Amino acid sequence: MAGRYPSLVIALIFLTGFALAFRVTQGIDEAQKALVKAYNLGAKEKAPYTYSKAKGYREIASVLASEADDVGSKVFAIRTMNYASKAISSTFTGEEELTPIEELGEKKRKRRRRREDFKLIDIEEVKNRINFLRSNKGMECAPRELGRAEAFYDALVYEVTKDEPNSALILKFYNEVSSESKIAESKLKVAMENELECYTGRPAVAKAEETKEEETQEVKEEEAQETQQAKQEEEPKEEEKPAGEEPKVSEELLKITARIHFDFDKYN
Repeated sequence: MAGRYPSLVIALIFLTGFALAFRVTQGIDEAQKALVKAYNLGAKEKAPYTYSKAKGYREIASVLASEADDVGSKVFAIRTMNYASKAISSTFTGEEELTPIEELGEKKRKRRRRREDFKLIDIEEVKNRINFLRSNKGMECAPRELGRAEAFYDALVYEVTKDEPNSALILKFYNEVSSESKIAESKLKVAMENELECYTGRPAVAKAEETKEEETQEVKEEEAQETQQAKQEEEPKEEEKPAGEEPKVSEELLKITARIHFDFDKYN
C-alpha cells in the first residue's frame, strides 16, 4: 500500500503529527488561561508560592514541547492547571501549604547511575537545599523562589529518569533549580539573622515597639547609674578612724580684744 499510495501515507503521517502537535499546543494554551485567571484573581500576591510553582510548570511544558516531548509537555501542562487552581483556592482562603515534590526512588537512582550524563550536576545537593528551605519557613520568606525551584526540580527528576534523557535539558533544569534555591536560601538566612516577621511570625510593628521599650529601659538604667555616681562624688568623704579610738578635742587660744580692769594687786 505504501508503494501504491505514497502520497496518502505521507499525508496520514503529516495529519497524525499535526493532530498530536495541536493537542499539545491546546494543552499549553489551556494551562496559560488557567494562569491568567489565577493572576487576575490576585494569586501572584496572595498565593506567591503556589502561583510561582504553577508558572514554572507552564514554562517547563513549553520547553518540553519545543523538544518534541509531547508526553512530558502534557504532564506539566496538566500540573500547571492543577496548581493554578490551588493558587486560586489559596487566594480566597488566605492560606498556602507546601505541596509535594518528586522523589528520586531507588529504581530511578539505579537508572540514573547507569548513565554518564550526570557528572556535572548534583541532584542530592539541590534536593537537600530545597528540604532545608521547606523545613525552615522558606515558603514564608522566599515563596516565589522556592515555588519555582520546586517546579524545576520536578522537571529535573523527570528528565534524568527518562530512558533517553536530553543532556541539554538536564543542565537547563539543574541550573534553574540551583539558582532559584540559592536565592531563596540567601533570603531565608537574612530573615533568620534579622528576626524578620516572615521567620519569627511576629508583626514588624510589635517587634519595633518591643525593641523601643528595651532601648528606653536601657537608657533609664544608664541615667540612674550616672545620677547615683554623681551623688557619690558630691558627698564629702568621712575620714576613716581606727576602731576604739576616741575623737580628739582640738585646743585653740582665746584672744580677747576688750580692755579688762583688775583691782590693785588682785586677779579678779
